[in-house]
Amino acid sequence: MSECFLLDSSHLEDVIQAHLETWEASSLSVQLGPTFLKAFYNLAIEDPATIAVGIRQSHDAQISSWCLGFRQYSAFNATLKKRLGLSLYFLVAKKVLTGTISIGQVVDNILGNDQARSVKCPENHLGAFGCIGKNFEDVLLLTKLIAYTAAQLCETESACWAVTNDTNKGGKMVMKRAGFSQIDEIQTKDRTLGIYEFSSGT
Repeated sequence: MSECFLLDSSHLEDVIQAHLETWEASSLSVQLGPTFLKAFYNLAIEDPATIAVGIRQSHDAQISSWCLGFRQYSAFNATLKKRLGLSLYFLVAKKVLTGTISIGQVVDNILGNDQARSVKCPENHLGAFGCIGKNFEDVLLLTKLIAYTAAQLCETESACWAVTNDTNKGGKMVMKRAGFSQIDEIQTKDRTLGIYEFSSGT
């Protein structure tokens, strides 16, 4: 029987490696690399307003999938930037100079369309998720975990939202199977983003 559990530091290496391997290479978090992701996931585990959970097929099995839910999304991002400090700007500058990240991506990330412009509860955000396992059962467990995390978020707010690239067919599939509906579409410099929402009445 599958089991949901809170992530801790012992899961970080597997989650970060899976994030790098399974997320699209063009996504900003992948381009910023392991240093950024380690700070990101460490804060998610520590932050009392963030749900950082995993799922496995049984109590003694390895982690299958993971998911993050943010109850105070803006505050989380502000804390992450503060924690990284100048190292974040040095990291972005290095990636721009080496051609890993374009100036257009940086500008779009800062000045682009507000992803939460159409959502009911902007601070209630279902964020990073993915599979560590490689089997179809792991995808099914990820769908279950996303639905679980969304329900947890909606205990205090009427809805939560998530975003995925329009080209990410797997991400779109699990979002819809977990009870999310697409409510908006945003065109950025190099991709189209689908904005999804889960309501407490779903």
